[in-house]
Parts: sequence; C-alpha cells; structure tokens
Amino acid sequence: MKSRILMVDEEEDVLAQIRPALEFDYEILTATKEEEARQIFADKKPAVVTLELSLNKENPGDVTGLRLLEQFLKRDPSTRIIVITASKEESSALEAVRLGAFDYCSKPIRLDEIQLIVRRAFRMQQLQQRLQETCLQENCLNIAHALKPTELGFAGPSPAGINLKFAKKAIEADFITKALSRNNGIVSRAAKDLGISRVNLYELIDRYNIKIQEFKAIRSVEKQHVKSTGGVLT
Repeated sequence: MKSRILMVDEEEDVLAQIRPALEFDYEILTATKEEEARQIFADKKPAVVTLELSLNKENPGDVTGLRLLEQFLKRDPSTRIIVITASKEESSALEAVRLGAFDYCSKPIRLDEIQLIVRRAFRMQQLQQRLQETCLQENCLNIAHALKPTELGFAGPSPAGINLKFAKKAIEADFITKALSRNNGIVSRAAKDLGISRVNLYELIDRYNIKIQEFKAIRSVEKQHVKSTGGVLT
C-alpha cells in the first residue's frame, strides 16, 4: 500500500504539474478549496501534505494556508507539511516553518526539488512512527535512562514519573547523536544519513543541546592515532 500525500493548491495546473513526479511512489490526494482539504485530511489521514499558502489569489491578505497548517498539525502533529509559495511570499513561508511546517518550496516548482523534499518528509514521518512504536513496545524507562538524557540538555524525570513524551525525545536525540557519531560530526553527512535537511538537523542539535565539537574531537583523535601508528587504525 502506497503512502498518502495530500496536495492542496487553488491552481489545478500546479497540481497536474506535480502529480507525475510523485504518483509512482505515493497515493496522491488533491484539494483546491479549504473545506475540501480539511475533509480529505480528516478522512484519509495523509502522512505528508503539500500546501499552497494562499488559496485565494484575488485576496492579497489571504492566510488560508497558514490556517490549514495549524489545524492539520493540531489534529496530527506527526504530519509533515511542505509549504508551496511564490518567491514574493518567502516571509510567509518562513512564518509557516516557525509554526511547524517541515519545509517550503518556491514557485516555479522544480520537480527534482519537490521529489527530494517529499522523500525527506516521508522519511522523517516514518522515523517518528518508529520512535512511537519503540516507546510503546519497549521498556521506556530503561531506554530513557540508558540514553542519559540529562547529558542531552533536558532533565530526566524520576523513575516513577517518566512519560511518553520524554521517552520519545530521548530516543530521537539518540538517533541524532548516533548519526553524528557515524559521520564524525559532519552535519551535512549526518543530515543525509537521517534523510533530513541540514537546517532541520541544526535545529534538532540546538533543541537537544548536542555538542558537535565532541564528535569532531573524536575524529581529530582518530586521525592523530592513525598518523602515529603509520596509518593503522586499531
């Protein structure tokens, strides 16, 4: 069964332009009106949404897209929403990202760019699902304590007070630290490993107070060791 993506845009020709680039991999749902988009989202529960900021081009002050963004994320915070915007609306696109949008793409749309962003969005949504499943299936208490969350920038609750939200954060932080470790603290490589943008990864690094320098220091020590042993890494 294909993963579902909802594309919301007043301009049907834009929907027709994007569809061929995505329909081989995903089940495509489309909407051109606010109420239609809201109804499809409630009924079909798509994992990813592409959302035009304005669904009424005749009204320069239209904020339909931002309104839908907030409603979608309130209903299902794990949804990854990609904002589609005209270049002159970049400030509004940045506001959408601040409100929780995953990323944004400016018109005229490049199909290779939208394919990449959508692929990253699905990967992150799937990662979020795995985090939730892991937390529900495994012993959340043991996972959280094993990850030493106080070292990642947020205080650990007492054993009796651990909660689902905390455990999910601990597991997410662990994914990030492991990716950075595998890639010697090189953010661009770690972001590619996780299937997210560098901007998103930097935001997560800042959120969890992860020190990139520690991974770079390990890399430096390894290089020195290789040099001192004549090119042999033990």
